[in-house]
Amino acid sequence: MKVILLKDIKNLGRKLDVKHVSDGYARNFLVPRGLARLASQDALDELDEELRKREMLATEELEATQGAAEELDGLDVYISAKADEQGTVYGGVNAKAIQKALQEMGVTIDTKAVKIEEPIKEVGEHRVTIELEHGIEAEIKLIVEAEES
Repeated sequence: MKVILLKDIKNLGRKLDVKHVSDGYARNFLVPRGLARLASQDALDELDEELRKREMLATEELEATQGAAEELDGLDVYISAKADEQGTVYGGVNAKAIQKALQEMGVTIDTKAVKIEEPIKEVGEHRVTIELEHGIEAEIKLIVEAEES
């Protein structure tokens, strides 16, 4: 019997997969528990339409992410931090501070998207990678300036 899975099922398949299962397994377990529905022609047509919609949304989302990466790439971000005479920043500039500076510029990203190994402790220019969804990366130029006392 052919069924369309409505949820991920371990050792069987993922949501929206069409699978062949035994009649008893479908009638006595999958369908009554809402884990699958019978794969009638109408159900298969609905599934095709759903998959087309999801693919379109995924494409739009990917294009939006690529556009955001293009806007971010090469962007100059300025951060003022307390520093000593040698240019060593007290405490360092961390991912949260970079995310906050970007947010003030109108760019909303998650703190986890900022890829720095450790806080930046020197005044000057630094390259920082921003990792967006779908594995797309953008590189910004972070300019750390010493605060005026």
